[in-house]
Amino acid sequence: GHMQSKFVLGALLLGKLVEAGKGVAGSAKEPKDELVARQKEGVKFLRQAATGGVVEAQTAMGRLLLQGLHGVDRNVVDAATWIGLAAEGGDAQSQLLYGCMYLDGFLRKLTRPLKENGVVKAHAGAVLQERDPELGMQWVKKAAERGVSDAQFKLGNYLHELSIAGGSGVAE
Repeated sequence: GHMQSKFVLGALLLGKLVEAGKGVAGSAKEPKDELVARQKEGVKFLRQAATGGVVEAQTAMGRLLLQGLHGVDRNVVDAATWIGLAAEGGDAQSQLLYGCMYLDGFLRKLTRPLKENGVVKAHAGAVLQERDPELGMQWVKKAAERGVSDAQFKLGNYLHELSIAGGSGVAE
């Protein structure tokens, strides 16, 4: 309901900018300060919807932060958080992206303490370097199963390389 409407409104505000081919620079028809105001408003609605659990908004926020678009400062740590939430929420493109992030390595902010044998190793809010190729391929496989062709290609290559090497595949 309400959060989905915020996502649609934010996407419309930002989408109009994209459709018109306007970046931050604007055009002769619309002053730059009006463009910046529209961007801020669109991003505000997207962020509210993402925080409210709208998966499409989480995906959009992750991509905005990853690329530094529409007046949003590039922030790969926060981007990873939003992309992870969207992947867990079932967005297939985010599952592929999250998988690739785990394959390549990225910085992740902990939302809860990291414990080993009951001992806190890192507190919530700490930023850790993550790289886990096995987990990455599990996310890629989820996206492939959902029909994402890039994920199917990546998974096929991985399984082919594994078969040449004589290893076992991604856990069923």
